[in-house]
Amino acid sequence: MEALTLPGARLALYAGNLTWHGMAVYHFAFNPQRIIKSYTRGVRVPSKLNDLHFDITRYLGAMNAAAVMCALLRIIALVKAIRRYGARSRRSQKKADEDSNLSSEAKAKEVVRATVDKELDKLALATLFIANGSQFLCNMTFARASGRWIVGHGLDGITVFDTTFTVLNGLTLLARLRGF
Repeated sequence: MEALTLPGARLALYAGNLTWHGMAVYHFAFNPQRIIKSYTRGVRVPSKLNDLHFDITRYLGAMNAAAVMCALLRIIALVKAIRRYGARSRRSQKKADEDSNLSSEAKAKEVVRATVDKELDKLALATLFIANGSQFLCNMTFARASGRWIVGHGLDGITVFDTTFTVLNGLTLLARLRGF
């Protein structure tokens, strides 16, 4: 589980989340007609209802912007940390800390910084886990049962990526909660 919490792995996970939710913002908020057409199964509704569907789809796109910002802020923090310390494992970081000539005050600041980073990771990972997990749950229950949507029935992009990021965000969050 430690491998999931290494800076490079977290950077890749956050970049994946940023891309996935960024695509959702773009497609849902700015091209809802195409999404509705692509992901529904021959549903014919009056045009007034279509407008309502498009409005709701735009809201879904806009809500994904929060996940984009969450991932982006963690990427920025990780890139700064990697530039400052390099991408080291916990063991090599501990060895470097023991070998360094930092004052006790500087070491205390580094401990606080590392603790804050872990707590921010937990918050970001929980947020992204809920964002993807709630969509995964809707795909596998309501959308699948209705028969109106293709999500939840196979390897469509939405089902695959919601599932993938639910699992990866959840496992990385679990690793962080277990102290890695």
